[in-house]
Amino acid sequence: MVVRPVLMAALLMGSVAWLPGCSASRDNAVLRRERAEHQDTIARMTEELRRSEAEVAALRQRLELKGNVEGADAPVFSQVTLGRLSGAVDTDEDGVKDTLRAYVRTLDNRGRMRPISGQAVVDVVRIVSGSEPVVLAQKVYGPKAFDAAYRSGITGTHYTFELPIDGAAVDEATVRVTITDTESGIVASVQQTFALK
Repeated sequence: MVVRPVLMAALLMGSVAWLPGCSASRDNAVLRRERAEHQDTIARMTEELRRSEAEVAALRQRLELKGNVEGADAPVFSQVTLGRLSGAVDTDEDGVKDTLRAYVRTLDNRGRMRPISGQAVVDVVRIVSGSEPVVLAQKVYGPKAFDAAYRSGITGTHYTFELPIDGAAVDEATVRVTITDTESGIVASVQQTFALK
């Protein structure tokens, strides 16, 4: 009878002694996991910082080199033109023109094709005399999409922009392309009316 309470007390003391050890082990596991997460975050931020520093160094070099050649007149983006093959097309061959395709050239101040980085906004508008223009379709090509639209081949160097249209509903529409050059901030646009039927 006396041994049982002593044994019970010893068991309780052992379990009490064991509990803090279990808690400390769990705390250590949490701390190790958090440390690993922090190390991953630090590695990612270090890589982003390295890339940013490289970009800053490249921009600094461009600024330092600008104007170092006396008499040089650097070409500047100045205008947008539409290629002669631009217009409405029937892509699914059902007899109805469903896509307006614009072949766009970005030209410098000497009229030469100049690839740029920037953004394009393409609008298809129905213009009726005596009333407000109605926007039939609009698409914004952000920097990545703008860059992906670049083409160079047998048809020449240009950007290809496409918008879905309903050729069955409208006889003709005006396409307007507005391009913003990232480097200079210059905005240029062009527009032309196309038959949709």
